[in-house]
Amino acid sequence: MFLLEIFLLTFFNRLNGLSENQIKYINNCPKQNLSLPCLPSNIDQLVAKHANNNINNILAKVHIPGVCYTARHRFCPTLLRRCLNNLNYGLNYSVSGVCIGKGEACPPLREENSCNLLAFCDHTSYLCHPQGCIPESDPCNGKCPPKQTKIHLVQEWDNTSASPNDSSSQAFMLDEAETVLEERRLCGNTCLTRNESVDVYNCGHQCQAKSKPCAAAGENICPQHFTLCGADTCIDRFVENLTVSETGYPGFYSCIGVCTPAVVPCRENTTVHCQFGYWLCSDQKQCILRNEIAKQGFFFSQLCDGIYHCKDGSDENYAQCFWAYIVEVLVCLVLFVFTLAGLFFCLFHYRKKLFDLTRLTAGEVLSGKSYLGNEDEMHLRGVAPEDVD
Repeated sequence: MFLLEIFLLTFFNRLNGLSENQIKYINNCPKQNLSLPCLPSNIDQLVAKHANNNINNILAKVHIPGVCYTARHRFCPTLLRRCLNNLNYGLNYSVSGVCIGKGEACPPLREENSCNLLAFCDHTSYLCHPQGCIPESDPCNGKCPPKQTKIHLVQEWDNTSASPNDSSSQAFMLDEAETVLEERRLCGNTCLTRNESVDVYNCGHQCQAKSKPCAAAGENICPQHFTLCGADTCIDRFVENLTVSETGYPGFYSCIGVCTPAVVPCRENTTVHCQFGYWLCSDQKQCILRNEIAKQGFFFSQLCDGIYHCKDGSDENYAQCFWAYIVEVLVCLVLFVFTLAGLFFCLFHYRKKLFDLTRLTAGEVLSGKSYLGNEDEMHLRGVAPEDVD
């Protein structure tokens, strides 16, 4: 996006008849008074390379064109500042100067060490040349120095002698401070540690919360691992997928373009409703889960489960519970009727066979104890054969 702006600015500048030198000036110092020189941003490598040469002439020639706006002026460096302090996280050298006519002589170049008085900044700032002491959260020339944290290590040293009655026995507390460096990254124009940047991201040149979409490119785009909910809210995709895996339904939904939690009803015109899979409490102030699929695959509902999920208790109402489980009741009733009908059908169908089988069994029993059998008549009368004449 920044390169596109430079290209468009250069294109329009050429249409306005600007020279290459003027285009460079405007690109490097867009909001500066045209009578002032556009100072070079970084001359560390240049100074280090030509340390043994005439730095005055080198600085005056190397940065032309692009330092002075008009072609009849040239840049003359007047002051070279150096900051070679170990506490400096910025540039080692900086230069300032003036734009004078091409026929005029440049004033002598002065050099000074500008970090002597700024060697020690307070605990809320750090040294960044050429700006000086800047707040700890600000970047230094587009880079973030590590965050310095002092950790106090308290150790107990016992100087007890062998004799318990010796009065010279003493115990000492040794307090040592250890400096820990923690890497920081640039978010917008703010330097943050990894823990500080967990819930924010870089949107254009601003650092904003991950729950807000980035509109810098002309459309709402959520950061990585986040998805757009409604028109102005980004939600964590991992958290949403976890909610879907546990309940079967998302934890947020869009209500008239507004990202709304699943437990909050949507009031649209004169109607109040919940998202799919949720049930509206009688007071129309809360939505509860109607159908839930647990991780084990069991299917159940928050309606009539013995727990009051609605604040008005309408989810445990007897009438509501009847209608909530009417399908299950009807299914059980139909199964019972069909089972009972099948039992009666089996009894009726096999009734004759059961009756004949019963009669046959009874006849076999009687045939062994009557005249129908081929038994001895005397035995049936209870008379012995020798008693018969």
